[in-house]
Amino acid sequence: MALSTRHRAAIYAAFNTIMGEEEANALLSEFPAAEHDELVTKGHLRAELAEVRVELADLRTDLRTELADLRTDMRTELADVRAEIAGLRTEIAGLHTEIAHSANRTLVATSGMLIAGMGVAAAIGRAIGT
Repeated sequence: MALSTRHRAAIYAAFNTIMGEEEANALLSEFPAAEHDELVTKGHLRAELAEVRVELADLRTDLRTELADLRTDMRTELADVRAEIAGLRTEIAGLHTEIAHSANRTLVATSGMLIAGMGVAAAIGRAIGT
């Protein structure tokens, strides 16, 4: 505990008359003038470290909880993305089937027109050739 200014002055005055100014100053310099000048005791250090450990444990718990929440959120989001991808795959498969049917219809129609055109050409060729 730091000495008050009044106590320091009284002690200084008493030691100054007994030992002299230089020795009185040297002796009082070993006692803190303010509380922030005090040396840390083992007990005080242990108490402060215990408080820091408790705070760190609380922070660790909070961090673990937040990380668990983040993992849950990420899994949910990932599941949503996977569901969207599955929907897109289904949609693409439907488009693929639709394009294949359309291509088949176009091929059949084009083939029919080609055969009809060849028939007309053959008929014209026979008519001209006779």
